[in-house]
Amino acid sequence: MNMFETVRAVMDANGTSDPEEILLSDGVKVFQLPMSGLRGIYKVLHGIPMVFVDSGLDERHRRFVLAHELAHHLFHRGMNRVFLERCTFLKTDCYEREAELFAACLLCPYPEEHIFEGETVSDLSHRAGFPEDVARLYLREYRRRYISRRYKAT
Repeated sequence: MNMFETVRAVMDANGTSDPEEILLSDGVKVFQLPMSGLRGIYKVLHGIPMVFVDSGLDERHRRFVLAHELAHHLFHRGMNRVFLERCTFLKTDCYEREAELFAACLLCPYPEEHIFEGETVSDLSHRAGFPEDVARLYLREYRRRYISRRYKAT
């Protein structure tokens, strides 16, 4: 299953693409508070999953951060990234990239409505509201799943 299919399954199961609604319906507590150096964090404390989001973010960035943290809740529950980075040799970048890709796909689940021929990564990034490196991941996933299928079918 590719990330677009995964996102659509999450949307179908929850009846929405709103990351905050999905988090809340799954029992995750969402808190907004001023944060320095972080935009958001997913944590399970005493068995209660929680997301903390920087209260200084605009709505677009807040939705992206919530979608990113939702990915950690769905895919990386029980993982302590800080411990893994500081106390092991395990690289955690792959988990962050997966969360970024999930967030982009959740916010733009139908690429044919968001990707336009001839536009740049920067154009997509600005219009969709996520960073350029995430726009590149999104485009790569789109090409892997949709473009390659089209050529295989012919």
